[in-house]
Amino acid sequence: LFDRSKSHTSGGSSAQDWKAAKAKAAIRKRRMARIENLEAEIHRLEDRIQDIEAEFDDPENQTDPAKLGRLQKDLDESEVKMEKLLEEWEELLTEDEADEQ
Repeated sequence: LFDRSKSHTSGGSSAQDWKAAKAKAAIRKRRMARIENLEAEIHRLEDRIQDIEAEFDDPENQTDPAKLGRLQKDLDESEVKMEKLLEEWEELLTEDEADEQ
């Protein structure tokens, strides 16, 4: 006789496995897209920090305390943002490496 409970269980299991694999692939795809976005944002911020540092070196700005204060504020904010972006980027890479193992 045909045992429906066995057939249903094994079929359900493979369907569940397929759904789990599909969900895992979707999560990884979103994670990789976020990693790419973070990398682009990090590069833009690196450029911005270089620009601010170049402005610090401009002799005209050396005699303008208000300008130096604004530059320092911009630099501080950019460095804090960079730290947060790098932290998120590293976390996502670690998650991705763990998922591949």
